[in-house]
Amino acid sequence: MLQNQTGEALSASKGEIPQCHIHDKTSVAEAIDIRNNVCTNDLALIAHTDGKYYCLFHLPTKNKDVATFERVFRDRLNLIDIGVANTRALSREERQDPQQKLFYDFRYVWFPSEVIAVDKTFKVKTDFGRATFLIGANFKSATFSADVSFSHAIFLDEVSFQRTLFSSNASFRSTVFSKITLFHLTTFSGSADFTGSEFSEISLTFFANTKFVAQAKFKYAQFAGHVIFQGDADKKVFINPEGIDLQYTRLERPERIYFNSIYLCPSWFVNADSRKIIFTDVTWNNLDPKIRYKNIKDELKKLEKLKISRPNRLLEIVSRQLAVNADENNRYEEASKFRLMANDTKRLEKFRGFTPWTLHWWYWLSSSYGESWRRALTVLAGVLLTFAIGYTQATFYVCPPDIPLSQSSSAGSCETRRLDFSEGLRHSLATALFQNVEYRKPVTQRSELFVLLEKIFGPLQAALLALAIRRKFMR
Repeated sequence: MLQNQTGEALSASKGEIPQCHIHDKTSVAEAIDIRNNVCTNDLALIAHTDGKYYCLFHLPTKNKDVATFERVFRDRLNLIDIGVANTRALSREERQDPQQKLFYDFRYVWFPSEVIAVDKTFKVKTDFGRATFLIGANFKSATFSADVSFSHAIFLDEVSFQRTLFSSNASFRSTVFSKITLFHLTTFSGSADFTGSEFSEISLTFFANTKFVAQAKFKYAQFAGHVIFQGDADKKVFINPEGIDLQYTRLERPERIYFNSIYLCPSWFVNADSRKIIFTDVTWNNLDPKIRYKNIKDELKKLEKLKISRPNRLLEIVSRQLAVNADENNRYEEASKFRLMANDTKRLEKFRGFTPWTLHWWYWLSSSYGESWRRALTVLAGVLLTFAIGYTQATFYVCPPDIPLSQSSSAGSCETRRLDFSEGLRHSLATALFQNVEYRKPVTQRSELFVLLEKIFGPLQAALLALAIRRKFMR
């Protein structure tokens, strides 16, 4: 027997055996499996305006018998619960029988009313793959004891997973979130896979005090709406060292992505543009420099574990992006540490960082890339002292400083000799400041070379000191 959407009886063409259409892209094998396990085969098929026939579950519209739909949906849930309870009395061998393998199967179902599953325990595998939730869904305080899939599902209205426990793997691959979605106090004990998920422009998704025990996968996700990751007092949202995978995400509105009161790691943001993301009260693990660069090595190990090619280069890039983010939001000390990490990562890529033939290595040695005023000052003092000593080994034409140069020269009171240390130090300071000392002039090639070199290195090191001081006071 067939019906149209208004319930009127229809007759099929001669020789035609109508079947539930399921979906345009469903394979033949999958369609057969869904017709056997999901379709409402005890009810009449319904002719849709697209010319195809559907069962009550798969009719792609909200204009269907809602009361009957809800009754059949509840009966299906109860039937699985009873089956699960009965299998507990079976032996292990009997449970391996394919006929005993029960799961909640609602693939491709169009839900015309709000799905209410508050406090519901889904005791076996659950599949809402490619389901469409037209009105809303409430899974508050539900427990999914086995794997659950919402892959390619579409939530067109509000959905709540507050206090929901995902005891095993949870898949939200390519799922569409259209409005408010709540994951408040939700726990993902297994994999939380949001790969390719879409957060639409008017959506608002809260991962508030959520616990991700395994890595949270958001690879290739599209962020257009507001997505908030909010921690509590302990800031532990991402429990696993691998944290969150945001590689190749499409951040249409990055200023709508928030990380508040959370522990994060720089490596979690590789292959994602983090310059406009909002970070508030974030504690960065492995950001502070450690002995033998252990912080950088730990971050590189995480990337290598993910089999990411050129981890040094990617860690350098993401560190610079996070430095820009921190600078633009007046977190200057944090920005300094990110720049330091970026430069150290680049330097350590070859020969364990010992590359004195490169300018980058000297930039590190002279001022820690313009980030350490103490190192810059120490090196400047070393430069002045070195040239002061050098001047004691070079020959100068020396005149008395308290007599005009013309008089002392004509009176024969000038002499050619090496400078003592006091004179050498004063001459070093004067040369570094580009002051010409008329009563002390180099007269040999060695002394002229010393003066020329100090006129290069002295002001250069002084400029690095000025840069480091400026960055210090910007903080």
